[in-house]
Amino acid sequence: MKKNSLLSLFLILFLAPLSIKAQQTPPPTCGLSARDARIIYDDMIALRERFPNVAPMRAVAYVPVWFHLVAKADGTGRVSMNKILEMLCEWNRLYSVNGIELQFYIKGIDNLNNSSLYDSPRSFGGENALLSNKKSDGLNVYFINNANDPSQPNATVLGYYLNTNTGIPYDADWLVIINSQASIGGAVTIAHEAGHAFSLPHPFLGWESCPFVPTASNPCAPATISCFGGGVYAVENAARTGVDANCSTAGDGFCDTPPDYNLGFGANTCNYVGLACDPKSIKIDPDEKNIMGYFSGCETFFSPQQVAAIQNNYLNNSKRSYLRAGNIAPTVTTLTTPNLLSPINGASTTYYNNFILSWDAVAGATGYTVEIAKTPTFFDSRILVATTNTLNINSNLLPGYLTVASQNYYWRIKPYSNYVFCSVVTTRQNFVAGLVNGTHDISGVSSFDISPNPLSNSQPLQLSITAEKALNAQVKLFNIAGKLIKTEQIHFEAGFNSQNMSVSELYSGIYILTLESENGIVYKKVIVN
Repeated sequence: MKKNSLLSLFLILFLAPLSIKAQQTPPPTCGLSARDARIIYDDMIALRERFPNVAPMRAVAYVPVWFHLVAKADGTGRVSMNKILEMLCEWNRLYSVNGIELQFYIKGIDNLNNSSLYDSPRSFGGENALLSNKKSDGLNVYFINNANDPSQPNATVLGYYLNTNTGIPYDADWLVIINSQASIGGAVTIAHEAGHAFSLPHPFLGWESCPFVPTASNPCAPATISCFGGGVYAVENAARTGVDANCSTAGDGFCDTPPDYNLGFGANTCNYVGLACDPKSIKIDPDEKNIMGYFSGCETFFSPQQVAAIQNNYLNNSKRSYLRAGNIAPTVTTLTTPNLLSPINGASTTYYNNFILSWDAVAGATGYTVEIAKTPTFFDSRILVATTNTLNINSNLLPGYLTVASQNYYWRIKPYSNYVFCSVVTTRQNFVAGLVNGTHDISGVSSFDISPNPLSNSQPLQLSITAEKALNAQVKLFNIAGKLIKTEQIHFEAGFNSQNMSVSELYSGIYILTLESENGIVYKKVIVN
């Protein structure tokens, strides 16, 4: 009995905290600071007073965006380009269907390796990295692992907008988004934070850190609220007209967004039926679908006044001139789906850890995401980026992944451009990796170069090799489909060697040249014009 009693006590003491912790999982929030919330609101009101009647934009404006994809110092943990494209596609759709004539395009991709920024963007080192890597010719978006605010331990921050309102462009003017929000479903997060960047407050301005919790004995909000940044905020009434209407000066300052009081914080519903009423004892009905609110999973909508404020900020805020300068319309708006060329249909490659994937080039594409996996569901996939229609997959590119001979692989690709993100992923193809180890270098060869490249078929291809000792090697030339076109056996002396190879029989196109010896293999791409 005594042993059982001790066991029961142990279970109570050990498991109880775990249950409490599970019940206290913090709901997701935006990490906008008190200072920036006030700056955003004041900027919006000032612009509205200066430009009370903003004419609808006559054409879509294209906003340049720098995506900073942050990894740990060792290069691990970076979000995949596929996820960025999925998110961009949905982000632009959300703005388009709501009548916001802004579309976002890729000005550039910046891969950063910085552990402080990856896990602690609000630390001294993290904020220095944000500022030092900021670009001046586009909206800056940083994708990191953890954006939580140490001063708000009971909130899981999905992203935030930072603005110090100094300088043109701002010294700080960027979005920070956690990697899990780089997805179709997570596009609401970046749409929300971009809303802040273009002057939209939360519909519950003033209630950010103290959501209103109505009770049966006290269901109505007070006339003022003071809990966020030490300021005193007038509480928005439900009335839209008449003596009790204060919607243009309280809350977010918009009269077509109802009072909210942060009732969506931690809510698990898209249909609020709670007790909350305003200071005049009128029951309120928040808009669960508003993208600037906190009814997580429900957000699809910007109000007309919010849309007008975003466009007013883009068109008339002098601090947005650097974004307007990047308004360059795309020349290509759709991309075709390419055919996968090689290896396909269960074909075998020569080497199990060094092979080339190839596909049809797509007109207008600036890049391709290449997904390779060992399962047909791509559950274990690795995602790479190619800038041409071939990619040499090797153990340097995928360390620890290409380890088994005769492994079955599946692959597919998605073309994209700086403006086109919604193109279709190809159907998958499969192949079997070879039996031979294809080391992506040759021991004893310190340099191997080919020139000219590109070249015409009337020119000889010059092979320049510096070897530490004499060696015999095979030079092979493959077409883009992986077919062997020609092979030559060449002896190289120790030191520098130069050898010409005729390509007169080749048509225009892309070829792969390999230099192979018993000590390894090296690949080079050859372009014949």
